[in-house]
Amino acid sequence: MMFWTAFTLESLSLDSGDAIEAAMRAAAGMLVATVLSIMVAIAYRSTHRGMQYSASFAMTLVMLAAVGTLVMVVIGDSLARAFGVFGALSLIRFRTAVKDPKDIAYVFLSLAIGMAAGTGRYVTAATGTVMMLGVILLLHAIRFGTRTRDDYLLRVVFSGTTATTQVPAVLGSSTRRLVMLTMQAMGPDGVESTWLTSLRGKPEELVQAIRAISGVTDVHLTATAQEVEL
Repeated sequence: MMFWTAFTLESLSLDSGDAIEAAMRAAAGMLVATVLSIMVAIAYRSTHRGMQYSASFAMTLVMLAAVGTLVMVVIGDSLARAFGVFGALSLIRFRTAVKDPKDIAYVFLSLAIGMAAGTGRYVTAATGTVMMLGVILLLHAIRFGTRTRDDYLLRVVFSGTTATTQVPAVLGSSTRRLVMLTMQAMGPDGVESTWLTSLRGKPEELVQAIRAISGVTDVHLTATAQEVEL
C-alpha cells in the first residue's frame, strides 16, 4: 500500500518528514524509469541498421534513466544540491566517440525519462516515451532520410583490347549512373579502374557479366550505403 502511495504523491520529496515514504518514492521513480528505458533500448535494438550494434549501449540507456532519476530525487528542490551535483559531474570527462549521431538522441531520451520520473511526473514520462517511440518506429518504417538509389563502388582489373572495349559497354547498359573515379596502369598492359555506379538490375548479374569478358582478371563490387559502413 505504501509503495502504491509513492506513485500517487507528486509533491513528496526527500526533505519531507517521512523518510520511508520518500525512499519508496525514489524506488518507484527508478522502477518507472527502468521500465520505460527498457522499451527505448528495445526500440534501439529493433531499429538499428548496420553492423555496429552495441549491447553495452542498450544497457547504458537503461542505466542512464535510472541514474538520472536518482540524481533528480537527490537534488529535489535544493538549489545548493543542484550546484553540487553539477560540480561533481563537471569533473567527469566523457571520451567515448559516438559513431552514429542518432545514438545521441537515445541518450537524451533516456535522461529525459529519468528526469521526469525523478520529479514524480510519471504520466509525462510514460506519455513522452510512447510518443517518441512512435516517432522512431514511424521514421524507421518509412526509411526516412535514406536515398532510394543504392550506389556501389566497382573496381575492375583488366587487360587487352577486348576488355578495354567491352567493360565500358557492359557498364553503360547495366547502370543508371556511372562515374569514373580512378584509373591506373597495372603491369605492362593492365588497367585498374574504379567506378561509382547505380545499377539497373541485380549486383550479381553485373559482376557475372564483367567476369565473362575476356581479359578481366578481378572484379569487386562494394555497397556504399550507410547501413553497411564500418
